[in-house]
Amino acid sequence: MGVAALVVLLVGAPITWLLVHQPNKDQVDSSIPIVTSTDDRYVTPTTQPVDAPTTPPATPPKTPPPTPSATPTATPTDGVTPTTPPTGGPTSVPTSAPTDNPTTTAPPPPNPTDPTPTQPTTSKPPPPQPPPDDGDMRELELDLFKRINDARISNGCAALKRDSSVTHGARGEAQNRAEDNNVNGGDTSSKATVGGNSMSASAAFDRMMSDNRSTVLNCNLTTLGVGRGAADYRDCAVVVLICSDRTRVGWVANFR
Repeated sequence: MGVAALVVLLVGAPITWLLVHQPNKDQVDSSIPIVTSTDDRYVTPTTQPVDAPTTPPATPPKTPPPTPSATPTATPTDGVTPTTPPTGGPTSVPTSAPTDNPTTTAPPPPNPTDPTPTQPTTSKPPPPQPPPDDGDMRELELDLFKRINDARISNGCAALKRDSSVTHGARGEAQNRAEDNNVNGGDTSSKATVGGNSMSASAAFDRMMSDNRSTVLNCNLTTLGVGRGAADYRDCAVVVLICSDRTRVGWVANFR
C-alpha cells in the first residue's frame, strides 16, 4: 500500500497542478495523457484527447518603425576619434571648370622710348606699257631699214628705233616722188632720197651709202622710218616707136 500510494502521489500531483493552472478547468491539453487509477496498485494511462483552450493568445501591440533621422550620426564605440581625409587627395568634383576659349593676355602698353613703327608704304603697280612700236613698215621697207641699221651698228652707233608716224610720212613722200618722176634729189642732213626703175632695197642702200653716207651713219639720229613708193608708166622710144611698160620706184629714209 505504501508503494502504490507513492506512485499515485507522484503521477497525480503534476496532473492536479496542470488542471488548476489552466484557464478552463473543464478542458485540458489533449497532448497530455490522463492517468486514472482503477485501484491503488496499478495506474492505467488514457489516450483520450483533451480540447485546446478557446481563449486566443494575446496579440502583442504593434510597435511603429523607428523614424530615420535626416543626418545619421555615427558614434564611435571603440574610443577611436575619426579623422578627416587629407585635402591633397583627388576629389570627385573639379575645383574649376575648363573653359572653351583660352584666356588672352592684353599686350603691354607701348613704351614711349621705343621707336614708332612705320607703316609700310604700298606703291601702286605701274600701268601696263603699250607694246613697242614696230614702225608699221612693209616687207621691202623693212629690208632697207635692217641694212641701214646693221651698217650703223658696225660703225659704233646704237640700234635705230622705229616710229610708225615717221614711216607713214616717208612712204607718202616716196609715192609722190615716184609719180612725179622726182626720185632723186632733195636730200637733207636727216633724209636720204633715191629711186629708179624697179629699184630694189639692196640697190637703194648702195645708192644711199654712196650719195648720203654722212647722213646714214650719223649716230646722233636715233629713229628711222623707211618709205617706198611705186608708179607704173610707159616708156617709148621716139625713133623706132617702141614702147615698154616700166615701174618707177622711189625710196625715202627719214631720220629723227
